[in-house]
Amino acid sequence: MLVLIAALQLAQPSLPAITEHEQISVHADTSISFTLYNPLLKSIPLVIPGVMNPNLSPLSRSGVTLSVGQQIFIIRDRKRELLYTVPADLAPGTEVNCATLIENLNARKD
Repeated sequence: MLVLIAALQLAQPSLPAITEHEQISVHADTSISFTLYNPLLKSIPLVIPGVMNPNLSPLSRSGVTLSVGQQIFIIRDRKRELLYTVPADLAPGTEVNCATLIENLNARKD
């Protein structure tokens, strides 16, 4: 989308330049539908600020539509820990394995 806007600016120099803030807001307004997958035999308590606080049931999949940059937290030991941030390059329909995300979080703590 930014490439298209930049091309339009070159073709029509009267268009105002895009600022960094405007580029960020273009991504922030983009929503992506994807699936959160829990392959574990226990529930995963999540917090998605401003959206919901789901408990992913064991062996379940939950479809979500979230904005690029939306953070997803896991609750462990009564604390919120950042588990995932929705990236701009996430393909719609992707299945995000929450067990893998938890393993990566544990590895970062070691």
